[in-house]
Amino acid sequence: MTSTDGADAVLIVDDNPSTLISLEAALAPLNTTLVLAATGNEALKHLLQRQFAVVLLDVNLPDMDGFTVARLMYDLERTRGTPVIFLTAGNADEARGYQLGAVDYVTKPVSSFIIRSKVAVFVELARRTRRLIQLEEHVARVERLEALGRLTGRIAHDFNNMLGAIVGSLDSLSRLLTPGSREGQRAAVALEGALACSQLVKQLLTFARVQSGGTTLICLGAKLDAIGELIKRSAGPGVEVKILAPQDSWPVCVDPSQFNMAILNLTTNARDAMPEGGELAIAVENQQVAETMLPQGIQPGEYVVVTVSDTGQGMAPEVAKHAMEPFFTTKAEGKGTGLGLSSVHAFVAQAGGHAEMMSQQDVGTTVRLWFPRGRGSLAAHTPSPPDRDEKAHGETLLVVDDEPLVLTVAASTLRDLGYNVVEAGSGGEALDRLAEHGHIDLLFTDIVMPGGMNGWQLAAEAVRRHPDLKILYTSGFAPSIDRDEAVASLGRLLEKPYRHQQLAEAVRLSLETVPTP
Repeated sequence: MTSTDGADAVLIVDDNPSTLISLEAALAPLNTTLVLAATGNEALKHLLQRQFAVVLLDVNLPDMDGFTVARLMYDLERTRGTPVIFLTAGNADEARGYQLGAVDYVTKPVSSFIIRSKVAVFVELARRTRRLIQLEEHVARVERLEALGRLTGRIAHDFNNMLGAIVGSLDSLSRLLTPGSREGQRAAVALEGALACSQLVKQLLTFARVQSGGTTLICLGAKLDAIGELIKRSAGPGVEVKILAPQDSWPVCVDPSQFNMAILNLTTNARDAMPEGGELAIAVENQQVAETMLPQGIQPGEYVVVTVSDTGQGMAPEVAKHAMEPFFTTKAEGKGTGLGLSSVHAFVAQAGGHAEMMSQQDVGTTVRLWFPRGRGSLAAHTPSPPDRDEKAHGETLLVVDDEPLVLTVAASTLRDLGYNVVEAGSGGEALDRLAEHGHIDLLFTDIVMPGGMNGWQLAAEAVRRHPDLKILYTSGFAPSIDRDEAVASLGRLLEKPYRHQQLAEAVRLSLETVPTP
């Protein structure tokens, strides 16, 4: 019996051992599973256990004739559509056979070439049908994930708005309280919790493939080296961490912060899989993938591959195949969100790469992240700018947000910094305020707003009316709808939720930016 899995198997039913042997030899070149049966009952047992591309069925069997087997197949919904080729020594009732679903008759002795040619058609048809079904399942899964991603993005946007109000208020409150006091400690704990929620929302947005952030060419070897101590602290004292991070790895174009998050997510998963301790190995290598050695999901080309391996508990195959799906977790209730691996998968996909996982129970798990090689030169390290004056110099800011709580907190923070603030709750209202006031130095606007005008559109119209107006965008979720790169480049993007210091720095940077001629 040739052994390959799938519904392209062939069932051969004949009570003559020599016929079975000759048919098996004739069909061996088709490279499919060949199942042999000597009686009608034996054939029916096989038919109830699996699907077949075609059945070669002898008309004359010792326990029941082939017509009876075919009729029973026709009565069963599972086997009704299975093609049957009758084998006959002659004088068979062909009309009866065709009525029972036969597609052909072959007279014994059987020609190897003829029977192989006939069977090959059904085997290939079964294989193509299986590939089509797999493709349809893949498309359906992608559509489900995209729908879930859109929903996740909208939920994350609302979360970020609320977190923006909470983080901003707690940040301002902490500045008013005495450091180390009971009240100050409580405010600090609340702020830490809100910021932890912010990280969860970032994972949601990464899964939704809408997390905003800048991509740049980086060396993953150097990046891993830079966060090596953080990886070791995250892995815990019981885990031995080995990092192989060559500094000459090819550059890749990714968001550095999301890469850090992906590695730390994988580190955390590995740690949790090794409660008694173990080894965690992280390696980076350049790989040239040729046409003849394509891993699943990878196109030919040059890649930088990050491999993360642990010696933990591993997973059963039926669990591992779902591990990168969103909200799937093997951890106890309350111990995991089910977003770690799915956000890693989404991040790698955003970068044009591929993530794969191999796991074996009681042996460990290996995750490989394939990033396409980037083109261009690595950006030189830019030193941190010196401390700048955060206070206002008499400037007037127009702050626009459709969420009243967020608008109130942002305006209050900017007034504390000494700015004159004009508030607006929509794009249309912002244009009215712009027309009413003699001079506005900077427009600080949310991007996602209802009412027919989003932040991109508002900025474009505002700059058209006032060419010297400076722009600062903000969003907890910045989709590409109605985005014009020329408009987007008018200003920086400050992600929600932002802290007092981040808002102060972003505003001053925006005000001090010299327009490109």
